[in-house]
Amino acid sequence: MRGKWIWAAALILFASVVVLSGCAERTPREEISTPVTTTLAGPPITTPAPATPASIGETETGSCGNDLPTSDSLEGARSKLDAGATSVDVSPGGCIQYTVTSAGTTTIEELLFDKKVAVRMTHDAEGAESERDADLDGFFEWRSVLVKGTEPSDDKLTVEEYDQATKILTLSSIFT
Repeated sequence: MRGKWIWAAALILFASVVVLSGCAERTPREEISTPVTTTLAGPPITTPAPATPASIGETETGSCGNDLPTSDSLEGARSKLDAGATSVDVSPGGCIQYTVTSAGTTTIEELLFDKKVAVRMTHDAEGAESERDADLDGFFEWRSVLVKGTEPSDDKLTVEEYDQATKILTLSSIFT
């Protein structure tokens, strides 16, 4: 049941990153056109029903089970980031954290759950890479790579999904 919690948390965390990083205020680039999808051999991909906040606490064990971000904790995190912090608690109890580091022109943003990386985003002027570890086992089951072209119409996005158990690539999509 932990997987349901992590996916629900990943959705919440993604929304948190949009709020924390100010992406919601940025002007979007031209939309990506038609996807080219290749499905690789493997078991069919099924998406579990999303967990509701009420069921998250019931199914999760451990001290972080009920430590979900709140509007107050998100506002507090945003204020600290605006003041120059590079690591903030996103949830009231600190089980969910956001960190941002820069190395030259590259920025690395991470969302951690119980001190384990759940989502990592690396970006610079040439593109971005994102990865998610839904079960917090250290293997990123979802990955994306955006390569920016000279024009927005030249951008290329590759998305890969891997089976959690076998770690075999099950889906690869390319958007141009």
